[in-house]
Amino acid sequence: MEKTRCKIPGIIFIFCILASALFAQPAETIAIKCGKLIDGKSDKILENQTILIQNNRITAVGATVQIPAGAKIVDLSAATVLPGLIDTHTHMFLHDGDYNEQLLREQIAYRAIYATVTAKKTLEAGFTTIRDLETEGAMYADVALRDAINNGIVPGPRMQAATRSLGITGGYSPYGFSPEVPMTYGTQIADGVRLAVREQIKYGADLIKIYIDHRRGRTMIGDSLTGYPTFTFEETKAMVDEAAKVGIKVAAHSYTSLAAQTAINAGCISISTVCISTTRRFG
Repeated sequence: MEKTRCKIPGIIFIFCILASALFAQPAETIAIKCGKLIDGKSDKILENQTILIQNNRITAVGATVQIPAGAKIVDLSAATVLPGLIDTHTHMFLHDGDYNEQLLREQIAYRAIYATVTAKKTLEAGFTTIRDLETEGAMYADVALRDAINNGIVPGPRMQAATRSLGITGGYSPYGFSPEVPMTYGTQIADGVRLAVREQIKYGADLIKIYIDHRRGRTMIGDSLTGYPTFTFEETKAMVDEAAKVGIKVAAHSYTSLAAQTAINAGCISISTVCISTTRRFG
């Protein structure tokens, strides 16, 4: 049996350690010898476990797993192994820097190259599945990245792509530009909601992302945030129903509890929110 020894100390994320091997040889049988294993099912740390991977799927885990002849062995007997992580809210096509610069000056091709690098870093950080909740003006490039990962062209986590996301006229960045200037917005403007949902599904969306309220003119009082409603209950329900025709779900971004309740009542499956403090902002 071919044997590979890994000397990386500490906690090892199983799929990111094996990313290169799995990416290059999807049909290979791999046996991982774990010194310690956190399986996510209990708070107990298991010792001297073997994980068997066949055709990119875990088929057996335990202390008495039989390793088939010819399997590739990855020796992590000096390390702690745990499953890959899932990030349900990412923006692979954004990076540090001014938002308007990225949206209005950077080509979509440039942003796609950046996102490809980010996808590899995300996998190597231990995240094996992500939801990418809109491209922020990069159109349907997340669908292309998702497909390139699935087809083995570039390394990255499994992706669910939300494509452009949906907002209303006046409800999303950029703000403050002359009305005479043709503008690219960070979201698809959807004042006709069913058509917009159909379009995003047509071009490959795995889920629909909507902005159920917006923050322009927001005021901060302590740790609270005042937002302004966008889609009505009827509009939101129409989007949920339209997506459900093809088995697709709707995720909502909310700044206020009232808008979040509207999204919940209409059938959105998840709510992303924003917390404001005097020092940090999380979204």
